Amino acid sequence: MGTMLADSNEAMRCEYISAVLHASLYIVKRITDKELTLSPQLEIVGEENTG
Repeated sequence: MGTMLADSNEAMRCEYISAVLHASLYIVKRITDKELTLSPQLEIVGEENTG
């Protein structure tokens, strides 16, 4: 994926973070022998909402 630059777009950062989250979830599942899932946030709360 290469080096993340300060001007990288949001989609690229999202893919990078998603890969890190899934890898860390897999490691924790192996260590704890428990079933874990990664669920997306269903509601966005705040003053500003952008597309």
